[in-house]
Amino acid sequence: MPKVLVLDAQMRNSLAIIRSLGKKGFKVDAGEETRFATGFFSRYCAGHIVYPSPAKHPDEFTAYVLDVVKSGNYDAIFPVTDATMIPIVKQKEEFARYTTVPFADYQTVTKASNKDETIRIAMENNIPCPETYFTDSCDDIEEMTDGLEYPVVVKPRTGFGARGVFLCNSADDIRKRCRYVRDRYGSFLVQEYIPKGDEIGVYTLFDFDSRCCALSVQRRIRSYPVSGGPSTFRETIIDERAVDLANRLLT
Repeated sequence: MPKVLVLDAQMRNSLAIIRSLGKKGFKVDAGEETRFATGFFSRYCAGHIVYPSPAKHPDEFTAYVLDVVKSGNYDAIFPVTDATMIPIVKQKEEFARYTTVPFADYQTVTKASNKDETIRIAMENNIPCPETYFTDSCDDIEEMTDGLEYPVVVKPRTGFGARGVFLCNSADDIRKRCRYVRDRYGSFLVQEYIPKGDEIGVYTLFDFDSRCCALSVQRRIRSYPVSGGPSTFRETIIDERAVDLANRLLT
């Protein structure tokens, strides 16, 4: 029976992985930094581990999970959030001695997780994207806010969900939110706000030879919070233009 380790067991997408692989006959262990993670209580979770916080103690986290993998005889490990994926991929060569790490190399992963780099790559390849202001300092805010059309979005360069994302309607609001995001999350972006309409996502699975093995296009119907955040309800659709843009960005 194949055996896998799924991290970030508190996340809904981790629970989906646990259920999906469990239904297919995999033995699934789960990991999280808290003892009361949702995924631990799934009928498909065979065992669980509680590891050090990857955000607060990344070195201790990596060492702990590596020890688990060394003795666990896992066929694959699935870190789900940036907090767990990046430190593991950073030591992918070491982890790969004991299990499969189904992710790209560290340099590629960090590019994908950094909104700054992703936007720059899109611009270089003539892929439509919101107008974006790149800055490393709140000192640039005064100059940057001249001529802006409101509202605009302030967000961290890395992260997921709606954490640290703010919709700003004035220069004073931008100053306040930029300082908050900088102090809490580090570097930030200021972007043009795209009014809500059809929000479409292209979700892909590539193999280690950069060939697309699976693809799904989804339209967002509902989000939480409604002002902007993770989707809670989607529908699959066909959109060839979205697929073409995604392929240009990813390949």
